[in-house]
Formats: sequence, C-alpha cells, structure tokens
Amino acid sequence: MIGLIAAFIGVFNLFMFLTFSDQGAPAFLGVLGIILLLISSVAFTYRSSVRIDKRRMLIEKTLGALFWGRTRHFQIHDFQKVGITMGSRTNAGGPTTIYFVQLLGLHNLSIPGSSSDFAAILSKARKISQFIDLPVDESPRMGFFGSRL
Repeated sequence: MIGLIAAFIGVFNLFMFLTFSDQGAPAFLGVLGIILLLISSVAFTYRSSVRIDKRRMLIEKTLGALFWGRTRHFQIHDFQKVGITMGSRTNAGGPTTIYFVQLLGLHNLSIPGSSSDFAAILSKARKISQFIDLPVDESPRMGFFGSRL
C-alpha cells in the first residue's frame, strides 16, 4: 500500500514540476518526486527468501530490492529448534495477532510468510522441523524485532 501511495505522490510531484517549471515551480517538487518514486520502486521490488539445502546442511537467506541483493549462509547445526513467534498487525478490523515460523539458535532466522491462522503456521513449523530434523516448540512467544521474548 505504501508503494502505491509513494508512486502516486511521486508521479504527481514530477508532473507538477515538469508542467510548471517554466513558471518557477520549486525544484524540491522534482527532487521529492524522484525520491518518492525510488521508495515505491523499493517497496514493489523487495524480496526475501529462505532456502534450506539439507544435502549441504546449509540455509541461505536472501534479501533484496531493485538491483541490490544480499545472501547470508547459516549452518543447520547452528539452530536448536523451530519456534513460532507472534506479533500484532493493525488492519481495518482492528489489531490482529499474526504468527510466523523462526529457526532458533545462535541466530533467530525468520521464515518468510506469516498468517493469523495459528494452525496453518503450526503445520508449517512441523513440516520444517521434520525436514531438517529439529524439535519444534509449539507454544508461540511474543517477538520483538526478530527476537523471541
């Protein structure tokens, strides 16, 4: 949603700047338009993925947007268990509890995909724990910036 808003305002600012530049339109309209279009581009191209390679005992986490990308590698044995973390999200109907799966150990690694359906997230956590042979902690805990409390 923020990407659409930023894109609309950015295009509008650039249009206003280009249309009225000969009449003394402020230059910040053009600069603001470019910045907002960049923000919307990042919002639309953001990607996050986690790939589990059991054969090599490796987990790859990739983050990226636009032309930038970063991949971090973790060893499966760096994690002790699979856990469920919960947080809150506000929507039109009010606050909603969301759940997501995390691999817990030396680093807490969030698996992309969250849901307000606890049963679906629990099923996902069990499948991941079976795949990488780790126990699952089925009791959800509050999360704060990627850490479980």
